[in-house]
Amino acid sequence: EDAEYVMELIDEIGEVELTDECERKILDAEEAYELLTAAQQKKVTNYKTLLKARQTYDKLAADFAYVEQAKIVNEQMEQVPADTDEIEKDTLAVIEQAEEAYSEAAKDKNVRKYLDSSLVSRLKTARKTYDKNQKAAGKVQDLIDKLPDDAAKLDYSKDRKSVEKANAAYGKLTGKQPTFLEPGAAEKLAACVRQMELLGSCETVIKNAQTAIK
Repeated sequence: EDAEYVMELIDEIGEVELTDECERKILDAEEAYELLTAAQQKKVTNYKTLLKARQTYDKLAADFAYVEQAKIVNEQMEQVPADTDEIEKDTLAVIEQAEEAYSEAAKDKNVRKYLDSSLVSRLKTARKTYDKNQKAAGKVQDLIDKLPDDAAKLDYSKDRKSVEKANAAYGKLTGKQPTFLEPGAAEKLAACVRQMELLGSCETVIKNAQTAIK
């Protein structure tokens, strides 16, 4: 009898797994059931088993999709340096890509639960470190920007404190913080420091000469 045949197909499904074979068995049973008349369908006593099998399979498939989505995001967050000392200016692109992926994934609670919490923490720490480095370097950059582009135009009495202040601030930068400065900023500062040392030497020679004359 057709109803018995459908019941056999349902029994053959067995334990539901996320495999092509299992999906094929469920589909075969569903298609065979749909071909039965209403009266025949009522004789399929294990129909609820088929419904549960479909529900379980769909959940497994959905969970797998969530896991795969989370896996991609986790891989992007893994690209972010775990060592905060390695956070430099060029790290921004990696951080932003990971942040964008995380922000989108976190909107779906089904995906969010599969995100690696340690990697999320790494990403947030990296962002804080980046912002901290950028702020520290920004203050130094402002001091360097106030110095003349041409070190030869420095005036010893007028510019000495400005150069010393900028150089002292630069010396306090740690790790990769100097990479956050604008291109050529460090070289500009170095040139100003050398020029100021030269002017200082000249100033000393002049003072010594004046003292000798007196």
